[in-house]
Amino acid sequence: MTKFDLIAVDVGNTRVKIGGFRHKTLQEVTFWKPGEPLPDFHGTVGHIVSVSWKEEELMEEIARLCNAWRIIQASDPFHFPSSYRLTEMGMDRKMMIHAAQSLSDFKSILIVSMGTCMTMDWIDQNGVHQGGRISPGWNMRLEGMHRHTKRLPMLEGETAPLVGTNTQEAMQSGAFHGMLSEIADVFRQIQQNDPSLRLWCTGGDADIFVPTIQLPVEHHPHLVLHGLAHYHS
Repeated sequence: MTKFDLIAVDVGNTRVKIGGFRHKTLQEVTFWKPGEPLPDFHGTVGHIVSVSWKEEELMEEIARLCNAWRIIQASDPFHFPSSYRLTEMGMDRKMMIHAAQSLSDFKSILIVSMGTCMTMDWIDQNGVHQGGRISPGWNMRLEGMHRHTKRLPMLEGETAPLVGTNTQEAMQSGAFHGMLSEIADVFRQIQQNDPSLRLWCTGGDADIFVPTIQLPVEHHPHLVLHGLAHYHS
């Protein structure tokens, strides 16, 4: 069994990500679903955050992974200046901002997370979180077109040409390139007043989108886990 200082558990809308840290350095990541066998490692301390499941329900299954657990909740203090009403902000987004504090100089970053929803959070040149944006994610855009029309098919997310020559390609193009255009538009508008702005991407779909983004971009696939590892109060 592999031993870690800390186990971080990120419970998203579609999957659970578990990371093992030594000295706040991420050593191993695994994906898990309730009911499946747990990974063969153990931590001294565990931090867990969820945007979907009730953490207490999951604890019955994952308790043996750590000696002691801490559930990070909305009522806990968060150590970054923000113009956002933090009581309404998703825990995953808060953890990503904490990760930015620990992994960078915490200035001039647009964090884009591509999961069930696409979220954006802007930290300005003074290190102040100015706010963000929430819009449908890749598959949610495709599902929405199917659900709210009579004849458009249900599709899975796939890359697509800029314009389609059939209905499937046209839907894929609208969803895929619509997200790319949204990212580029928000980035360039902020960059006008914040020239040193950097773009960070994370989330389950980021590995597909990042190679196609026509901007300097950094891929940070495990930001929530890093935020959990560096969180303190």
